[in-house]
Amino acid sequence: MEASLQGVDGKAAATEAEEAKRVNALAALESMTFEEFLDAMAERTQQKVLLSYKEVSALTGLSVPTIRTMVNAGQFPKPFLGSGKRGSDVRFLRSEIENLRRV
Repeated sequence: MEASLQGVDGKAAATEAEEAKRVNALAALESMTFEEFLDAMAERTQQKVLLSYKEVSALTGLSVPTIRTMVNAGQFPKPFLGSGKRGSDVRFLRSEIENLRRV
């Protein structure tokens, strides 16, 4: 009987440890911006989700000024402004750029 109780206590401790991990993960998520969350998810897949103009330029072979011209003409996916207000916070979604490359 005592051995079976130890097994139950061991399972309860494991469940408590798993619950503590979940609580810590949720707390970390709540303190993240959306961009930080996307970057964290990208790290898990070893691929960035959000790309700068320079990174898009490297992927497409187009110059940054050409990309800007194409965006303004509606010939290229529109980037979005990140959490800051500087031009360097403008980002493109990798999936949209990769879809362009497939066409």
